[in-house]
Amino acid sequence: MVAKRGNSLTAPSLPGAIARAPERQSARAPERPGVRGRSGMTSPSPASWTAGRARPERHPAADGRRPSPPLSRFSASSLSPAALARGWCAAVCLLVAALVLLLGAGAAEAQTASKLVGNTDVSGTLVSRGFQNDRAMSFTTGSDAYTVTRVDLAFNSSASTQPTYSVGIHSDSSDLPGTTSLGTLSTTTPLPGPIGVVTFTSSAGINLAANTTYWVVLDVSAGTSDSSIVTKEGSNEDTDGAAGWSLGDEHYIRNQDGSGTWTTVAEFDPFYSRIYGNLRDVTAPTVSAVTAVGTSLTIRFDEPLGAAASLANSAFSVKKTSGGTE
Repeated sequence: MVAKRGNSLTAPSLPGAIARAPERQSARAPERPGVRGRSGMTSPSPASWTAGRARPERHPAADGRRPSPPLSRFSASSLSPAALARGWCAAVCLLVAALVLLLGAGAAEAQTASKLVGNTDVSGTLVSRGFQNDRAMSFTTGSDAYTVTRVDLAFNSSASTQPTYSVGIHSDSSDLPGTTSLGTLSTTTPLPGPIGVVTFTSSAGINLAANTTYWVVLDVSAGTSDSSIVTKEGSNEDTDGAAGWSLGDEHYIRNQDGSGTWTTVAEFDPFYSRIYGNLRDVTAPTVSAVTAVGTSLTIRFDEPLGAAASLANSAFSVKKTSGGTE
């Protein structure tokens, strides 16, 4: 089992270069030579890190009575007020149902990302871990669903050529990083040297469920021990995170080419990291009022709707039904 515990901001400067030394590793997925080792340094003191049909012709009935209109799709603007009123109740019910389905995820208004979990404000020994391996650290969400928009990680690089790598969020698979990537976070900042923090962001955000374990995965395509991600020994976490969120107590490695089994390096050695995001609105809006004036139908909801294309007026149609049949 994974051991678990538990706003654009400016990072403080970190201490200088870390001395290299052999790294503890598992026999099942051995590290390649040249891994950065630990230093005797401790982390800095806290600072301000902060979506018709054509109408058929009608003919008189045999008894001379006016025939009922045919069942068809129609545009509200094409109906007379009298015809619109006859099918209005059914039309409203269908349209509201369609809106609720499309809004099931609840479009949240713009928010400022808040810190969800991290270990950058507490003391602990920093360790450099080389880019000759892929690396991953678990984290667990609290009782609310969030959208992750930012991850801060620390690096230390003396490489003349920047390594090729990506940072993403993966699902969990039997307490190991899953093969499914839920999304990647990007940066334009080169790896620093000596140690510094790099911010990775996702403009769309990565939706996470409540009370679920996920993994931050560093996937290296090309890199050596001249570049390292920084981990921090210890199990302490910052006190200003979201309720119930926690970091895994250890990080895992696999071969750089993606082969081999994910294997733990050492206990109490998570990434030096911070994770930010927004609370997800997972409750569908409810209808607060419906007004029909002539050929105009207005539906009001109890909260603002998003700006997604699926919510535009042109995305919806009104249908007249009789006994549930168009």
